[in-house]
Amino acid sequence: MDYLLIAFIIAVVLSPLAWLKSSPGQARVTAFRKRAGELGLKVQLVPAPDADEADKRPSAVRYCLLYNTAEKERHRIQGATWILLRDQRRGWDSPWQSWRWFRHSAEEALFSRIEALISAIPASVYGIRSDSFGICLYLRETGDIHQVDDLAAALKAFLALQE
Repeated sequence: MDYLLIAFIIAVVLSPLAWLKSSPGQARVTAFRKRAGELGLKVQLVPAPDADEADKRPSAVRYCLLYNTAEKERHRIQGATWILLRDQRRGWDSPWQSWRWFRHSAEEALFSRIEALISAIPASVYGIRSDSFGICLYLRETGDIHQVDDLAAALKAFLALQE
């Protein structure tokens, strides 16, 4: 009987430790974000790309490649703030199937670069935004961690085409 009581007490003491272990989903998200940091991307929790401008509650994740000083200046001169959303009814048609402009559209001079970006990103990306901060991809953090490598390569290629 004493052994049973000791086993019960040990189980009661150790059971909260099981709650501290991260779930497979949490471990995947952590790995995604860690890999993004290693590749020079900034991960942010932000409002959804189609959220009302007054809504500041974070409900989406975006992976951004920040502009350097020269790119920020070029962006300021071009005024190139734009948003593209995948599989949305809001906004207006864009030249790319299943993508729609939302709030702002890009200049036509950027279309070939945007097309190259769209063809390089995984299906988990549902939004693209360019503003004075950088070029950002909104995505669902699902699937394989190698997607992060693809995101970083696509964003870096987008900026390289600018030069």
